[in-house]
Amino acid sequence: MRFQTADHALFEVLRLAKDGWALACADAVCARIEERSLRRWNPLLALLDRLEGKAPRARVEGLARSATPLSGSVGESLSRFVMLDAGFPVPMLQHAHHDRDGLIGYSDFWWPRYRLIGEFDGVAKYSDPGMLGGRSAAQAIGAEKRRDNRLLVGNKVAHWDWKVLHRPGGLRGLLMSMGLPAGVEARPWP
Repeated sequence: MRFQTADHALFEVLRLAKDGWALACADAVCARIEERSLRRWNPLLALLDRLEGKAPRARVEGLARSATPLSGSVGESLSRFVMLDAGFPVPMLQHAHHDRDGLIGYSDFWWPRYRLIGEFDGVAKYSDPGMLGGRSAAQAIGAEKRRDNRLLVGNKVAHWDWKVLHRPGGLRGLLMSMGLPAGVEARPWP
């Protein structure tokens, strides 16, 4: 398949790619073009007129509307797709948490009403020298444990990884076990 422009390529990804992966691509484009979302991105909107049928158009619009530059990784984008698809309350992304000692850190997902913090844990932060910043894997794990202890004061923290994310019902079940209700938000796509 040949594409005339990057806009056309993204349009085809949103139209044809497996849903979570389409959202991950849209998130990456949002971050790259520094847009808060793709819902008003004129080149993409112009291509929507080519779609026949309500369902394909609604799918592309829903994925574009759900895209954000705040996703920190592909794993976070795929996690957010599961959340949106299950109708979980929409989380705040990259939320700063503080305590009396100052900034604790930024959470991947934050549901203030439920006092729930969600963290997608890839393995790169324990193995990539750039992410380790001169620390050993053991030091990085220790720092994360101390961060979690601070975050747990008055909150719940759910951690998941690729295994949970790819297991059917894995992330949905985890979030529900932490008290997050599914089915309260409408799915952004058919």
